[in-house]
Amino acid sequence: MNKTHPNITTNRLLSVFLAVTLFFCFSYLSQADITIIGEWSGVDSDGEKATFVFGEDNSAEIHFEGLPPLSTQNLTNGSVQWSRNAAKYPMAIDVIIIIDSEERNRIPMIAQFVDSHTLKIQISRDMKTRPKGFDITDAVFQIVTTKQ
Repeated sequence: MNKTHPNITTNRLLSVFLAVTLFFCFSYLSQADITIIGEWSGVDSDGEKATFVFGEDNSAEIHFEGLPPLSTQNLTNGSVQWSRNAAKYPMAIDVIIIIDSEERNRIPMIAQFVDSHTLKIQISRDMKTRPKGFDITDAVFQIVTTKQ
């Protein structure tokens, strides 16, 4: 009977475990390290053009084709801000509407970098709960954007 066989299996399992762990660590690091700041445009799951602008000062704008933009310029005594939690996977992004220094609405989204110039974004149907994952059946829309 060959006594090295269990060690080879154990070593192989440890190697696979290490490889999977490193893969998820590098995926996490890359999501946290890529900047979201800038303008991201694409066509949503309904074929409509949409643009998200994330400013360095945490200002935000959302433009949907055929609708007035959601932006600070379109609010009286208000602003549109964004926040990001890259520690979550997929990362959590919130667009926050502030009027008279008070938060009036928060649109929770999820996002994932496909690469440093491509960002996938999803908003849930009710626009109040954060999607758990990228599932088009639970989406108001899902969009893959590219950095402009």
